[in-house]
Amino acid sequence: MAIYHCSVKMIGRSTGRSAVACAAYRSGEKLHSEETDRTFDYSKKSGVIYSEIALCEHAPEQYLDRETLWNAVQTVENKSNSQLAREFEVALPIECTEEQWKQMGRDYAAYMTSQGMIADWSIHNPISEETGIAQNPHIHMMCTTRPIKEDGSWGAKEKKGYLLDKNGNRIPVIDPKTGEQKIGDRNRKVWQRGMVESTGWNSKEKLAEWRATWADTVNKHLEVEKQIDHRSNIDRGLETLPTVHEGFAARQLDKELMEKQGVHAEVVQNNINIRKQNELIIKLNEMIAALKERAGEIYERYKEQITEHRGVGSIFDRVRNAFGISKAGESGTERREREVTKLVSEVEHRESKADSRERETAELIKAESVKAAEQRALRDRAAAIDKEWHISGSIGTHFEGLYKEVGKQIITNNALGAMNSYEKGYRGFDRGYNAQVFVVSEKYLKKAEKTLKDVPHKTLPINHNGNSCYAIVVNDVRYREDIKLKGVETEFYIYLDHKKPEPVFTVPRKSIAEQIAEAKALALEKEITRTEPVIEHNPVPGETIDDDDEPTIGSGWDLSL
Repeated sequence: MAIYHCSVKMIGRSTGRSAVACAAYRSGEKLHSEETDRTFDYSKKSGVIYSEIALCEHAPEQYLDRETLWNAVQTVENKSNSQLAREFEVALPIECTEEQWKQMGRDYAAYMTSQGMIADWSIHNPISEETGIAQNPHIHMMCTTRPIKEDGSWGAKEKKGYLLDKNGNRIPVIDPKTGEQKIGDRNRKVWQRGMVESTGWNSKEKLAEWRATWADTVNKHLEVEKQIDHRSNIDRGLETLPTVHEGFAARQLDKELMEKQGVHAEVVQNNINIRKQNELIIKLNEMIAALKERAGEIYERYKEQITEHRGVGSIFDRVRNAFGISKAGESGTERREREVTKLVSEVEHRESKADSRERETAELIKAESVKAAEQRALRDRAAAIDKEWHISGSIGTHFEGLYKEVGKQIITNNALGAMNSYEKGYRGFDRGYNAQVFVVSEKYLKKAEKTLKDVPHKTLPINHNGNSCYAIVVNDVRYREDIKLKGVETEFYIYLDHKKPEPVFTVPRKSIAEQIAEAKALALEKEITRTEPVIEHNPVPGETIDDDDEPTIGSGWDLSL
């Protein structure tokens, strides 16, 4: 039975893949990668029935050579996150012949080339280890992700244009002073512009179009009752649940588990459960349809009898009305009791809804209170950090805000374990901490994490220059080889030091007489005659003196390193 399967996925550098290697595997050929100087030989791979390349308009004929094509793609797609190819994996109906499969592949490839892609496709039909029969025919189609210009060179994936919202409408530029859309020269409205996709191949609408086109391509070769449908069961109005594509790996795992443990793999067992449930749904729907049909027959017979005895029926109605009895044999009292019961039920329902609204309101108030308490706790914690810690850095006071944010993140996230701890007296520090910090965007985070996999560090989300970034706090590496990371926006050393309590000096307070006596003794000792007691400007006993010699970056940290 023909099934619908069409999956679309990217082959990209970010996952460490090679377009040449993928093309060699799918075509069952031996191809050499100029970029890595490696040869990928899959010429002994079984199950590859047919391979072909279809060129789009303006594409050079040299790209009919598979090795030339994908080496050229790897040359132009030279960024670390480049998308090398878009792969389509589609199932072929086992009811059709090999020639029909080839025609389906050519038709679908022609559809792709009409949109500006080069399509490299192969038909696979591997032999099952269990049955020894080739019963899983499918196509792997690799398509280029970059358009080709009229001169045969590769075009750009992006171009300047208007930015659009999720509904496809242009986004206005808002004037912060008026709150309305800006008006430019010649009284024209101003819209947001930027780099937009030049092909439209990455949109959800295009994906839906590709899926529908494959169903149309296959259905040209199938009888009406065997045709496939790309829509979901819900969109088709079906109550049955769809099964999940298992694939070779899942079936192999299922086979091993059945042999060793007597249980199915999870995805296989889920499909078994879904099929059983679908059988019950189908039987239930058949029973409902039979009941509806039977009820229709009974209703038609009733209508016939009423038509034949219309006069008798009207006499019965007049008798019932005279005695206050409904057609169902219900008296007037019973009817009123039923109406009262219904009214009470409606009132109870309204009261229940009111209680529900009151509970929701109470829960909302409670949630708001909890949120306010959490915000207060955060403010208190921030105030405590400012009170207990000195936070500074190595690239100037104008980055004080960045130091503060990173430092508070380090303290609140208990990231001090990723920093060196200096005991009292070492290099003049008094229980201080320091570390190296790299600020990177999300785009370069994975590369940074990969580079630092063997270095103790902590990654913390921060806001820098109005953008969401990440601060990577690295254990102080000034005494080993410098770390080089790509995409670093800012790099600095951060210093954290517990604030010392302000010293308070007190001495026992002396009386005025004792102070005069001390002054006289001092005057006599220096042979100075005075008529009044002299009190030198020394700390008065009992006074408190502020110590201005507070630790600073200059004194508390050695920045010469």
